[in-house]
Amino acid sequence: MKQRTLLSKPKKVETTPELPGYHRVVHDKEHENIFNMIWERVGKELLFDHSIISPFAYFNEGQMELFVNDDWEETGHIFPVVKKFKNMPRYMLYSPVGDLNRIYDTMKYLDKMSNKPVQIIAVNKEFAETYKMDDRFKVSKTGKDYVDNLLVQTEMKGGDYKRLRNHIKKAERTFIQERGGHYERLSPNNVHLAVALFKEWNETQGKKYLRGAVGRDIRLVEHYANRMTDDIVCELVIVDGKAVSCIFSCIFKHDSTQSVAVMAKSLTDYTNVSYMNELHCKKILVEKGVIHENVAGVYGAGTKMSKGKWKPELTRDVFTVTLK
Repeated sequence: MKQRTLLSKPKKVETTPELPGYHRVVHDKEHENIFNMIWERVGKELLFDHSIISPFAYFNEGQMELFVNDDWEETGHIFPVVKKFKNMPRYMLYSPVGDLNRIYDTMKYLDKMSNKPVQIIAVNKEFAETYKMDDRFKVSKTGKDYVDNLLVQTEMKGGDYKRLRNHIKKAERTFIQERGGHYERLSPNNVHLAVALFKEWNETQGKKYLRGAVGRDIRLVEHYANRMTDDIVCELVIVDGKAVSCIFSCIFKHDSTQSVAVMAKSLTDYTNVSYMNELHCKKILVEKGVIHENVAGVYGAGTKMSKGKWKPELTRDVFTVTLK
């Protein structure tokens, strides 16, 4: 009798004609073990890979869809394919696990259908070395992960934090004391305020950033609004009955002393409120025993400058793999 595997196949899949042998991921929970296996195989350098918020929380909304090969359970080869855009699609592999020959063949196959050269995204330094040794692949550094020390940041001592302290004090005085603003934890009762915030943010600021981000953020809060646990911190700042800032973080499932900042958005003219809300969420995480927080990839000058204000403890390089 064949031994049962701990990895269970999804009960429902959505097939796609342009990717034979792949199915579209439609249920986070039923696919969670696929990514658990990936995390175990690719190394633990990229901290955000180990949060309780799986990558499925980011895809299948906005302009991205996620597919997984049908034979992952039988073969042990797991190739998550990210499809970006519909009319002129771009295909990317998300940290695939498997034989390099099959990864190469998969990239060649996807390259024929992709509007841009196929990439393997979210590759850590350890895994990048594997591709560097194979002359069929080209490896390039494409960004950084910031790792914050929350104990230092919540104390905000010294001259390095002087300007940030002033930003936060101004926000507290203006929006909390004078205008009666307050914090609210994400819930089914206020998730509509978070969605309205994201939609307005997209209209006023979205062109500066990844266009698919708002769709994924909406999916994130709608999915977790009635699934909030002690491991999730999602705080809204409400001013005059309107959400003006939303921060979403979660604690790693493999190490409760670490967390990941999944999303932070504030409306125009509420930048200081964003910093205030970030500090509020950092203090909540510290109370839960969290020491370090990963703030995910940095790919733009504006984002880098914003995250740099918090004086991160260290950064980790992120790599992308393409075909030569």
